[in-house]
Amino acid sequence: MPRSWSFEAAVDAPPDAVYAWMTDYREDDHANADFRRGAGVSTEDRAHSHRVVERKDATHLVVRDEWGREKFELHVELAPAAREVRLSGAFGYGAVWRAEPAGAGTRVTVRGQLAPTGFAKLFAGLFAGRMEKQMRQDFHGHLAQMRAELAKR
Repeated sequence: MPRSWSFEAAVDAPPDAVYAWMTDYREDDHANADFRRGAGVSTEDRAHSHRVVERKDATHLVVRDEWGREKFELHVELAPAAREVRLSGAFGYGAVWRAEPAGAGTRVTVRGQLAPTGFAKLFAGLFAGRMEKQMRQDFHGHLAQMRAELAKR
């Protein structure tokens, strides 16, 4: 029972600047006021604010996020030639963020999937919808933060 989602938005900045922003993982990303506003998370709600980033090398990272009461470990592969960030995690989670030229700006897309296997497959229906909702919040949060920070440059 794979579940997939796709989000996209326009950003008024060059694709290389957008990609550079997308690959600048910081431990305070989910605590940022612009992220919280975009994700619809109250600034008083501290539950969605913890991230640990471990850089393995120039193109590979491990990111540990706490989102509410849940914890996620993501393996991140940076693909500069394609301006892509490729994510994989537990329960068959995978996503690709891409920065593509679009007129004078950039089209940011994310395509994700949750495709659990084994025992987790039995319970996938219980958390797939919630996961997709969280991924939508995450997209809108990062988009708001990206726009605000790139507008200052």
